[in-house]
Amino acid sequence: MQEFPKWGKACWKNVLALSLGIIRKGTVCLNKVKDSIGSILDNQRTSASGHYKRLTRIFTEYSDTNLWSDLLQLSAMHMHKGGDFLMVDGTSWTQGDRTFHFMTLAILYNGVAVPIYFMNLEKKGISNQEERIQLLEEASKLFNLEGKILLADREYAGQKFIKYLEDNGFKYVLRVKECNFKTQWNEKSMTKAQMISKVTNSKVKGKTMSAKMKFEAGDNCRMVIKKSEDAEKEPVIFLLTNLSKNAYKVAEDYRKRWQIETCFRHLKTNGFDLEKMNVQGADRCRLMMAIVVFAYSVSIAHGLKKYKNVRLKTYANGKRYRSISVFRKGVECIAEAGYRIENWGEYILNHFLSHDRKICPKSINV
Repeated sequence: MQEFPKWGKACWKNVLALSLGIIRKGTVCLNKVKDSIGSILDNQRTSASGHYKRLTRIFTEYSDTNLWSDLLQLSAMHMHKGGDFLMVDGTSWTQGDRTFHFMTLAILYNGVAVPIYFMNLEKKGISNQEERIQLLEEASKLFNLEGKILLADREYAGQKFIKYLEDNGFKYVLRVKECNFKTQWNEKSMTKAQMISKVTNSKVKGKTMSAKMKFEAGDNCRMVIKKSEDAEKEPVIFLLTNLSKNAYKVAEDYRKRWQIETCFRHLKTNGFDLEKMNVQGADRCRLMMAIVVFAYSVSIAHGLKKYKNVRLKTYANGKRYRSISVFRKGVECIAEAGYRIENWGEYILNHFLSHDRKICPKSINV
């Protein structure tokens, strides 16, 4: 790849072959992916075990290098429009005595969450505030995140993390629990109880209101209260934000966060079977995850080009949506194209990469 000349032709050939194999086979299990490598390389003479050794050499030779971070930058290079929203969340599972916990930062690109950075915390439970700060700091070294709006679920709120966001110019919408930030509630105009009552008793669907918060970290922090769509389970939703938008628009912005959950589903059970990752060691897992992100990003880019042709389907609630996701459409198109290594590489160079980028890798001269 011309953007990353330090990696030789053999390296890129093997990485591209593995990424295409993951898309074709729908799994990260190398023992299954190896069966597709012969046709991808147009080399049926080599045995399946020989192709397996080719794949494992990627991790033997490059897991302790920064190939993984170059792949993340490469994955982001096609995202030339959209991209105002970031999402942070984690996906975790256990495999024997091993625990995987990928805390992931994704960008919303044309309505689809695409990972741009991750950390494997290798632990059960949620991340702590220091780990979240580290994630953003490391991602900011690779990408220009200036002006992005961070969306995150309840477990990601915390005063230290919020102060970091404020100090570093991030905008944010964070869902919080009702019991959080009791002492920071500014009740000069209306008490918290009065506001909750007004929202829950309103006949307006999705009624929203907001109140100023008293934070040392920033003067523009507000709490948005939104009437929940599932009133029996949770009457209201609390959102902490420093956006100047009205309360309704803040609540609508937060709805976009769900896309990262869809992304995780495609990386795992409904896509690349990430939980079957069978490489050993933290560095090798990191490289594999970067290759999976690359394969996912290429699939999204391919799917978006053809998505307008996907038929609309009417669901039980009366609403109409596309019958398959952008990701599934991309995987389908790649399968139909029957790529081999040469034209797969040509596609990456000629159609996937762009120099008109909304999210800009810092290490590349643009």
